[in-house]
Amino acid sequence: VYNIMCCILVFYIQINLISEKDMQIEMTRSAEMLRQAERQYALQKKNVDLINVKCHDLKRRMSKIAEAGRIDAEELDEINEAISIYDASVKTGNEVLDIILTEKSLLCREKKIKITCLADGAPLAFMKNGDIYALFVNILDNAIEAVLKLDEGEKRCISLNVSKIGGFVSIAESNYYLGDINFAQNGLPLTDNIDKENHGFGMVSISSVVEKYGGDITVEAKDELFKLNVLLPVPKTDKKEAKK
Repeated sequence: VYNIMCCILVFYIQINLISEKDMQIEMTRSAEMLRQAERQYALQKKNVDLINVKCHDLKRRMSKIAEAGRIDAEELDEINEAISIYDASVKTGNEVLDIILTEKSLLCREKKIKITCLADGAPLAFMKNGDIYALFVNILDNAIEAVLKLDEGEKRCISLNVSKIGGFVSIAESNYYLGDINFAQNGLPLTDNIDKENHGFGMVSISSVVEKYGGDITVEAKDELFKLNVLLPVPKTDKKEAKK
C-alpha cells in the first residue's frame, strides 16, 4: 500500500510539473508575440508615415501640373493610385488602430474582401501600443484567413465595431467561414492548420491581451457566421489627476 501511494504521489507530481512546464512555455510564447507586435507596430508606423508623405508630395505636384494645364497620363495614373492609398487611411482617434485598419483595408481591397468598420479608438488610450497592435492585428488576420477560403461574393466580408459602452470598451468582430470550427475547453477556437506547432497562436495572443487588462472574451460560431466579442474595463481616472 505504501509503494502504491508513493507511485500515485510521484505520478501526481509529474503531471503537475508537465502542466506547469506547458503553462510556462505558453506564457513565454505569448510574451514573445507581444514583443514582436511592438516591433512590428513601430515598423508599420514608419511605413505609413512614409506613404502619407509621398501622397502629400504627389498631391502638391498634381496641383501644380493642373494649374499649368498639362498633365501627363502616366504621371496622372501614378498620382491617382497614390491618392487612393491615402484615401484608404482610417481615422479612429487612436493612432495604432488607424495604422492597423489602414494596412488591413489595403490588404482586403487587394484580396477582394469587403471590410466595414465603425470604430472609436479614443477609449483604447489606457492600453499599451504593442497590446493594441497585437489584439487587433490577430483579430483581423484570423478573419481575413477565414474569409479567403470562401468564393468571391457577398460572404467575403468582415465587420468590426469598436465603441465605449458604460465603463467598458466593446470590440465586436464577425465574418463568415467555411467548414467546421472546433473549440478548446476554454471556449476558444482551435486552429485547423495542419502545422499546429507554428499556427494557432493568434487566438492565444488575443486571449493574453484581454486577460492582461481584466477583460472578457466570448466566441460563437453558428450557421457559418463567426462572432468574436471582447469587453475591456476602462480604468477609472482619479479626479485630482484628471484636473492636473
